[in-house]
Amino acid sequence: MKPQEVLNKLEAQTKDQFLPIIGPVKGKVLVDVVKKHKPKRVLEIGTLVGYSAILMNMHLQRGSKITTIEIDPKTAIIAKSNFKKAGIAAMVDLKVGNALDVIPKLVGPFDLLFLDAAKEEYFDYLILAE
Repeated sequence: MKPQEVLNKLEAQTKDQFLPIIGPVKGKVLVDVVKKHKPKRVLEIGTLVGYSAILMNMHLQRGSKITTIEIDPKTAIIAKSNFKKAGIAAMVDLKVGNALDVIPKLVGPFDLLFLDAAKEEYFDYLILAE
């Protein structure tokens, strides 16, 4: 399945299930940032079903890598499956756990940080990711 087909499917599924994905409108802003800054290493906090990681990966340069953190193990399994369907599993390193615990164990630096998780913890994520 092509990445865009996976995104289209996720848009329909998450709408029916009322799951908060970035979607195509806000996704365009994210794509613009990725295209402008051309990050080699991306850290995403809040994977959910993998929509944003798939979207970013479609616009990253060859050799780029996304590390994404998902707190819910069940949702992480779904995301991993979606990465495989989109053909990007080798380019995405999915970590399962609380980002506040996972970030300190990561080896940086990262060129782009995309926050899409617990809003009240954004400042803590930023401090840890520095």
